[in-house]
Amino acid sequence: MLPAAADVDVAELFPSVTLDRAAGHVEVRGHVIGGPVEWLELLACRPGTREHESVVTLDARAEHLHAALLLLGLTPGTPADAHWQGDTLVQIPPRGPGLGVFFVFDDAPDRPVPAGVYVADQATNAPLNPAQPPLPEAPAVQIPADPGGGWLFAGSRLVEARERSYFLAEENGTLISLVNFGDDLIARDTSQAADGGNGLWTLNPAPEGWPALPAAGTALTVRLTRVWGASEDDAHGPLERPGQPR
Repeated sequence: MLPAAADVDVAELFPSVTLDRAAGHVEVRGHVIGGPVEWLELLACRPGTREHESVVTLDARAEHLHAALLLLGLTPGTPADAHWQGDTLVQIPPRGPGLGVFFVFDDAPDRPVPAGVYVADQATNAPLNPAQPPLPEAPAVQIPADPGGGWLFAGSRLVEARERSYFLAEENGTLISLVNFGDDLIARDTSQAADGGNGLWTLNPAPEGWPALPAAGTALTVRLTRVWGASEDDAHGPLERPGQPR
């Protein structure tokens, strides 16, 4: 059952999960994992699961985060899949409405940082999200309509086994992924599977022009924003910012 607090614009829906419907985002508390990290396959995982290949852990259960995104007005898509067509394995990329993913540090709550700047290509050191840093004199960061990164609300999978239901993103810790595991709650718009994906991404702890990633164990907020604009995977149709004329 969805919480009664969903009837208001700003509410802590679940432990560590806050919905701000008017601003168009969900926030979840988490912690920095830190390095060194030889490879990354996820941006965020559940504690005690995939810390060796993630940037942060999130304190919320996967199903709670899923429910919060539903209450934000998003309809989940599907994680990546594959099937054999004759002798050819056909890869099906993930689908779903777009999301912006930001890190919000406690000492700078008005300056959200696009999370992709902390992930870099192993071969070129280019950031996953080449977002331009704000001007030093800017009073606060203005969040762009599409902050980049290519993340989608894929929705994970619910399976029945051993006389109970398993929400795979919770069981496996696959909350926000960089490559496709097939059970991802939030996936990237990529066909790259986890099999072989550990040669793609690495931690970028001090991105140029942005705050350095805090020390391991530091608490932070991860903000998930609606991507404002047309999205064929959003059941509610093209999105507009609050107050924007039609």
